[in-house]
Amino acid sequence: MNKEYEAFLNKYIPSADMRAKILEIGHQFSDWDCAAIIWNSDIPLLEKHEEIQRIADVTSDSELREQILERIAYDQDALRIFTDLSEGCVYALKSHEFTPEDDIAGYYEDPTLALEEGCKLGFEFSIEKHQIIKKETVRIRGRSISSPIIEPDESKQI
Repeated sequence: MNKEYEAFLNKYIPSADMRAKILEIGHQFSDWDCAAIIWNSDIPLLEKHEEIQRIADVTSDSELREQILERIAYDQDALRIFTDLSEGCVYALKSHEFTPEDDIAGYYEDPTLALEEGCKLGFEFSIEKHQIIKKETVRIRGRSISSPIIEPDESKQI
């Protein structure tokens, strides 16, 4: 086993016993396995993208490479749509002070302002983008993204 593989195990396999067993039996995860382990880990989204991009860059599995590139593109598109200042949309800042209930701490026209205000709350929060529906409005399909997947810095998590 090389140092890079051991670093992978230490980062993504939380159980010391499982890591020891993997090393003992000489198990080698495939590129597919490594990508799945990384994707299902609790590291921030952008770090996941970096890690699975590295796999896409070196794998001989063209199907896996294509799926990785599609996933990264989808997530980047979702983040772009979330932060686009769309007319007829509002960002709801939700406080999680009294979890599991969410309290609306404010409505904002800009996600950056909602993020700044959320950071001032002093406890967990989330930001949701909602479409304001009028009689003639064409509804947009909803999506959700949550942190800490996106942002490792807790003061900036949404």
